[in-house]
Amino acid sequence: MSESTSFMYENYSNFLINFHRRDQNAVTPIKFQG
Repeated sequence: MSESTSFMYENYSNFLINFHRRDQNAVTPIKFQG
């Protein structure tokens, strides 16, 4: 796996983690989603 691919995979994993956290908390206002 190249460095760039690994980096993209890390970002994707972090995105999923943050997405699930936000979904569970359901307290983050929509204006902070950007």
